[in-house]
Amino acid sequence: MPLIIDERAGTVDGELLLGAAVLPVRCRLTVEYLRGIAEPTWYGYFVPLDVDIHILPGRYPLRLPGVVCEILVRRRPRTAPGRSFSFWGLGAPPDLPPAGPDEPLDP
Repeated sequence: MPLIIDERAGTVDGELLLGAAVLPVRCRLTVEYLRGIAEPTWYGYFVPLDVDIHILPGRYPLRLPGVVCEILVRRRPRTAPGRSFSFWGLGAPPDLPPAGPDEPLDP
């Protein structure tokens, strides 16, 4: 019996809300519906579109088309590719289509 009942994934542009500043980002999101767990789990990573910046681990609001979500940005490992930052989603996930092939993130 599989653990993952359904999986949805997508690449979407959004904005990381940093106080008064807004950072445009491209996100790769995955939402998993797991057997025996009522709420879906969601996670992903983002790449800043305009600038090369460093972001401290912590909780941030992320504005996606039609919704503002809360994410927990993880500590960036030394081996992380390029300018990507991984995160866990907090609360309800955004709506995504069924999982398809990965799309490139770099703008």
